[in-house]
Amino acid sequence: MLGGYKGKFSVLPYYQKIQEYNNYESRDLWEYKLNFSKNEIKMLELLLWEVGWTYIDYYYLDDNCAYVMLALLEAAKPDLFLTNKALIYAIPSDTIRIVDNIPNFVTNVTYRPSVLSRYVTKVALLNNTESIILKNIVENNNILENTFSNCDKYCKANVIDSKLEFIDYKEKLVGSNDLVKYGKLRHTLLLSRAKDAVKLEKIENKPQSNPPHIGHDSGMVAMSVGSVLAESYFTELQWRPALHNYEDSDLGYSNSLGIGFLDTTFRYNVTDKKFELRKFHLLEIMSLPKNLENIEFLAWHFDLGLENNFGFNEKAKYERGYLKFGVGATLFGEENNRFFYSLLHLDTGYSRNFGWHFGPNFLFGYVEQINSKIKFIVTTELGNRFNKNNITLSSESKAILSYYISRNFSVQLSYLNKNSENEAKLT
Repeated sequence: MLGGYKGKFSVLPYYQKIQEYNNYESRDLWEYKLNFSKNEIKMLELLLWEVGWTYIDYYYLDDNCAYVMLALLEAAKPDLFLTNKALIYAIPSDTIRIVDNIPNFVTNVTYRPSVLSRYVTKVALLNNTESIILKNIVENNNILENTFSNCDKYCKANVIDSKLEFIDYKEKLVGSNDLVKYGKLRHTLLLSRAKDAVKLEKIENKPQSNPPHIGHDSGMVAMSVGSVLAESYFTELQWRPALHNYEDSDLGYSNSLGIGFLDTTFRYNVTDKKFELRKFHLLEIMSLPKNLENIEFLAWHFDLGLENNFGFNEKAKYERGYLKFGVGATLFGEENNRFFYSLLHLDTGYSRNFGWHFGPNFLFGYVEQINSKIKFIVTTELGNRFNKNNITLSSESKAILSYYISRNFSVQLSYLNKNSENEAKLT
């Protein structure tokens, strides 16, 4: 799970990797042009040739491809001192920020849209008639005699170009790969497009996200003070070495994807003078993608960890380990600055007080980016856990208001009702 296998080097044509990431994996790419002299580029080529026959012991946290990239750049240009800036672990987005922080080293940043982003851009420019025609072609997987009867040659060109991007996304075309499902239709569309010989204005593919170097650092440390209302006061310390969740600023990240690793929260109850591990997420992934025209995605959530305060009412004092996996749907607003999601989970776990248990868990949430500095989140979670003797209910409602002071600093005010216990917290 942590790595330990052989990491091998390979030297490939640049366009192959572009196709792999842009087309096969539908990833947007940000290309950073570096200020290397010709001699330094030659040195880098020689280094890659030299290590091409060997391997490294690959680990996900430190000795990974991101760290090796820093080492290679540093070997070609020793005065950069890059590797000593990756102190404990190396995460790709952090290594980009390390490189970007070197004065005058990054000379240009270029956006390369994925095939999916190109499709999104083209579809957004279609008028209502063109959108209907495109939908009919997608549903029928064919062109009928009257498909373009109410469409001039420019309308037809817009629809065909959009459909070609749709096919390329679905087929994950890379290099000379053969088409599996849409081969005949793609050939027909290309012939029809060439026959009309229509030249459309060049479309500017605006970035669907911000460049990663402007995002917050991957590691997070948070200090909190709060009160369990009418009962006690507490302080909390939270540490998350990686990476991001949707409570954080979206700059440089997706607003619908969260990945947390080793996310740990300790609490000290000032009133009771009690110290405890409040929660621990070994790994948590939340994917809440936006459905696109003619393309639907499944929202999903995975969470493996430990939690305290499990149970209901006076029984809400259990500790337990758990594994949750859920699927659902997401509904975005027109401006993409707000979305609602719902997920149905299967929750399994073990508690010394309650034994092995499982059951359904429903999660509902609303997220709104009010402006570039303020985000508001509301979530509600309802669960039922069963074992051979008992049923334990669980309910949790939370409201969060975040204010982003700068790239790496924010203030958060939250209110939580969990299993009939109310608390307020400032982080």
